[in-house]
Amino acid sequence: MRKNDGLTRLPVWALGASVLVALLLFVHEPIPGARHYEYALIQALALTVIWLLAAARPETFFGRRALALILLAGLVLGAANLAVVRSDSEIVRAYGTVFEALDSGRNPYATGTIHHEIEGAGEVLGDFNYPPLEIAPYYLAYKLTGAWNATVLVAAMVLIQAVCAFLLFRILPRVRPVLLLPFLPMVLLGEVKTNVALTFLFAALIVRTVVRQEDAPRPARRLALAVLFGLGALTKFLILPLMAAYYVHETDPRDPRSLLRTGRDLAVAAAVAFAVMAPFGVAAVLRNTLLFNVVLEDRAVLTTFYPNVLSGPLAWLGLSRLYPAAALVLVAATVVAARKLALLPAMLAASCAFMIAASTPEPQFLPVLVFLVAVMQGRALERRLHPLPVPDEPPPRPNEVLDRPPSARRRRGAAVAGLIVLLLASAAPARASTSPETPCAFSLSVRPSGPAARWTVAPARPPSHVRDFPDGLDDLSLAASPAARPTGKRLRAWLEQLAFSVATTVNYWTGDSFPEDRDFAIDTESQISRIFLLDGLRFDSNQFSLNWSHVLAGATYYQFGRTNGQTWFYSWLMSVAGSTWWEIVGEPKEVISINDQIITGLGGFATGEPWYRIGHFLCHQRGFLPRALGFLNPAVKINHWLDRRDPAAETYVAPGWHEMRLFAGARRIAAGGLAPATDVYFGLEACLLDLPEYGRPGAVRRAVDEPYVSEITFDMAARGGHAEETRFATRTVTWGRHIQRIGATGDGYSLTVGLGSSFELFKKRPLAEYDAHPVPVRTDLAKLRLEEPRRFTDKLALLHVAGPVVDLTVFSRGLRLRTTVEASLDFGLVNALALNGYSLDHDIAGLKTTVFYYGYYYGLGGSVSAVVRLDWRGLRLRALASGGAWSSIDYLDRFADAVTNNARLEDGRRRLLLGAAWRVPGTRLGAFAEVEEVWRRGRLAEAAARGRETKLYAGLDFTF
Repeated sequence: MRKNDGLTRLPVWALGASVLVALLLFVHEPIPGARHYEYALIQALALTVIWLLAAARPETFFGRRALALILLAGLVLGAANLAVVRSDSEIVRAYGTVFEALDSGRNPYATGTIHHEIEGAGEVLGDFNYPPLEIAPYYLAYKLTGAWNATVLVAAMVLIQAVCAFLLFRILPRVRPVLLLPFLPMVLLGEVKTNVALTFLFAALIVRTVVRQEDAPRPARRLALAVLFGLGALTKFLILPLMAAYYVHETDPRDPRSLLRTGRDLAVAAAVAFAVMAPFGVAAVLRNTLLFNVVLEDRAVLTTFYPNVLSGPLAWLGLSRLYPAAALVLVAATVVAARKLALLPAMLAASCAFMIAASTPEPQFLPVLVFLVAVMQGRALERRLHPLPVPDEPPPRPNEVLDRPPSARRRRGAAVAGLIVLLLASAAPARASTSPETPCAFSLSVRPSGPAARWTVAPARPPSHVRDFPDGLDDLSLAASPAARPTGKRLRAWLEQLAFSVATTVNYWTGDSFPEDRDFAIDTESQISRIFLLDGLRFDSNQFSLNWSHVLAGATYYQFGRTNGQTWFYSWLMSVAGSTWWEIVGEPKEVISINDQIITGLGGFATGEPWYRIGHFLCHQRGFLPRALGFLNPAVKINHWLDRRDPAAETYVAPGWHEMRLFAGARRIAAGGLAPATDVYFGLEACLLDLPEYGRPGAVRRAVDEPYVSEITFDMAARGGHAEETRFATRTVTWGRHIQRIGATGDGYSLTVGLGSSFELFKKRPLAEYDAHPVPVRTDLAKLRLEEPRRFTDKLALLHVAGPVVDLTVFSRGLRLRTTVEASLDFGLVNALALNGYSLDHDIAGLKTTVFYYGYYYGLGGSVSAVVRLDWRGLRLRALASGGAWSSIDYLDRFADAVTNNARLEDGRRRLLLGAAWRVPGTRLGAFAEVEEVWRRGRLAEAAARGRETKLYAGLDFTF
């Protein structure tokens, strides 16, 4: 065992390079017939995040922010996975044909009747291309239940992954169970769309055996590992890099006995694998599994090609034949280089290299890697808490995370889940502060009584006399003193929200709005079916303008909490509660709209926090214009007036940087097939950076629990009295880490890494009457003019739910260069760009309801963006590059029975903007000029569409 248990020797730049390669492929889409370039980008970003988590200190990894992010990621992934499970998915149909072959006595590796799918081409029949052991658990589930469908598949996978979750607790017996509970959603539901569960199980068994072998080496355990590797190699191929890393790490090439021992173990593993393959024919299995995945030309015959970081560039360059050798060299080089690491980090490095070198992206394995990282960090924490009698081991630290003895775990295990639910229900993260950090131990104990006492998932403050702590625990420290925070008015917040909810509900009931949306009666049987049996859980069929505007309702709910002194997290819970009230109580005759819950509940934070922050800022500024603009958030104004006698309400810390712009000018637009046109262009931008120390001399290194970036942008291009284009965007960033070092001369840097969420609306002027005045569903179809091709114009409403944000500012000699890079998981209302062309020679009847009536669909996807801004004296230069891709959600349509053509839709957008501005010295006036390129693409079944626009902007702005 080597002393280097860290990850510093692995070149992190390699993962960064993989992100850049994936981004290049995503932007250019250079390979004919390839699909879903975003998969490689998402995987590369996820691997980078996982590696950074693995490189963090155990105290940071098991800190409340990291655990909250892991919990949130698991919940979001689980919800997204369950949402896209379809009864007619390729994996369900493929296994169905495998079982038919087995029941009829045929070999699935030589029958030629196994179902495969190629996007855009449909079904292709061939041989089974998963290893034999991947058949066993699902065939057993099929026999036990007597049926095969998506429900049986998902249930089998969740059951297997529950065993993996159990193993996580068994592997780390000395880590408090409460620290491992946030991993449960990731382990249980991190992947249920495809069959990764058995690979997960063998990886968990291998890791547990490796850990036990490290603690107490025994020949029997080494033999057990050989058997597990042999069996695991016949699941999915992630086990192979784990196996290679283990034997390379544990073998001394200069020791003949070590070589002999490794050779014996490999022989055992090979014998086990060959014994399992023998009934199906070893050659047939290898040809249809291993060779199928490394020969890109053969793979393309039966499945869609999704370019990966290595296979994509080689296919782009026409060097696909070099791929097998290149992949082998990359993985082998990583395995050899990782030999300098400890065993578990070496296995993680090999797994990352394998996922980069795989022929297609394999995000299905990400939960397995998170499991491995959790074990690595848990082992590191155990070594610090319970050091083994090994020379040079540092003494234990008294104030680190404490474990529970086994007897206490058994007594309290049943109460842990209930305690976590109570804590999450009333969580209130601590606000950031400029004061020095105070390290403390992580605890879930009851806080002392008093006006400053509160419940939170944040660490408990130690007694005031306990001040001397070991170094290295600042990641678990409080960001601000509770006593410094004004007491919130929680009762008033709920009363305001209740009044608003009751008023809107009564107005809805008495106004008899949307009579076409009456799907359920107001009686016990109908409501039980609607709510508890989930018959009412659907994507609704409302028009675009109504559905995107729900984000404003979420922001309103959010204001009731925020303007009454509640934390952003608690205010977000109020948005979710308000949305749930409306869907269940406010609209009892309608479906419980999934899209409204997402846009209103999750979007409440993305839109509500900037609305609150900027409104709060304007209320504390002098001058008529800022005070007048402050009325754009009446909730801030009203509650500020109600608190006029409360001294705590007057407490306000100015942001470290802000910019408010009003601008107006002209826009020139040119698009393919259309004559250039000139529009009037105007709008506003409001940006706050709520880090009081930002840009000031000194050194800062602290956690930021409160949102610290708030942005609102609105602009419009108008022509002839019509709004040709409207854009509205909000953005916020929270849960970050701020590192700043600026010298007395003002030179230095400021870096933040946090979690961002944003909302974006883009809408072009409608041309067709049915687009300008949407026709309610199932009313007058004549108004849709179905005899004509569709003429929907572009529109997007994107909720960038969450994603990492890196923000770096460099200060040098009066120059400020700020770079922001971010990525996000998206839920959107997406215009089907290909629909107009599709309707030229296809009947659109039977398409998804919102596509048929309104030209848009509900989609999931991701976005990435990078912004660079340079400020020097009065000069401002700006560059922006962004891209996003989204695919339709093909299930739970409100009128699912009427959807007879459930064709998949895909859309993407890329933007590139370059701009310059100059402010007149000594004034707030300036001039600006910008050029923007926008590329749009779309696909509906076999129909594809592309578009490109060039826009020139010029005008004057007023900054304050």
